[in-house]
Amino acid sequence: MASRLIFLVLFFFIIPLSALTDDNILVYDKSNNQAQIIILDKITSKKTNHSLNIGKIKIINDLRIKITKCVIDNKTGSSDIYAFLQVQDQTKANKDIVYIYNGWMINKYPSVNPFEHANYDLWIENCY
Repeated sequence: MASRLIFLVLFFFIIPLSALTDDNILVYDKSNNQAQIIILDKITSKKTNHSLNIGKIKIINDLRIKITKCVIDNKTGSSDIYAFLQVQDQTKANKDIVYIYNGWMINKYPSVNPFEHANYDLWIENCY
């Protein structure tokens, strides 16, 4: 019975704490960190790169974009980038400014949680 209890303590408390100190995962959530996004204008077919300070709101075209957290996971040998984005549409026709995107975006898998807008495509490129 005591060995089972020790195993449970190790499994549920000590092993997860060691996983949190992994050097292969970088979390960017400070205001001096930046994230790079790419916006594709579907009407003009122009693609532009933008750097945003994490935690700050930036207005690009009609989109009001805020990235609250960006995570780079290097466990698999290739960088997986996850970012939590909040995007609002500020067009004059939209009197109620609501979030058109509020969630995590993964750079390698844009179809998992896609950004859907009539005029723009947006995806995360990098964090630093």
